[in-house]
Amino acid sequence: MIGKTHLAGGLAAAAVICQAVNLPLAEGLIFTTGCAVGSLFPDIDHESSTVGKRVKPLSSLLHKTVGHRTLFHWFVPYCLLAVVLHLWKPSWDVVTMAVLIGVLTHLFLDALNPSGVPVFPGLKLNLLKIKTESGFDKAIGTLLALVAVACFIYWIFCMIRGY
Repeated sequence: MIGKTHLAGGLAAAAVICQAVNLPLAEGLIFTTGCAVGSLFPDIDHESSTVGKRVKPLSSLLHKTVGHRTLFHWFVPYCLLAVVLHLWKPSWDVVTMAVLIGVLTHLFLDALNPSGVPVFPGLKLNLLKIKTESGFDKAIGTLLALVAVACFIYWIFCMIRGY
């Protein structure tokens, strides 16, 4: 999936969660930022990705050492890191969960790609065969962006009305 689709997925997840749990505005903005960052982060191991372009030397090094869609596309290290952060700094839980949810949206969307994502070493999850930059990729991104906008509008409306 392209970076825009990943970002739309992270924002859609954030919008749904902000509205569903009725997060206050400040906490919701922090949560949304965390989901956005997390939705792009796994592609740090690819030099031409949205995040990889911004940290090219690091991205190039990671690509050469671990490759793309290996360590940074495996959900286990992220879940373990979230547990460690929760035990170490529970006050960071909103940010930790937001980034984790963003990462998980990224991994789910990449599981729709022909390359899939690693579940365990030697085992990949491959749900569909949607090619990166295809019409389906862009359609999914557009749909997720519409969901994000609609949910954010509804969340703000509910805050204004006091629901």
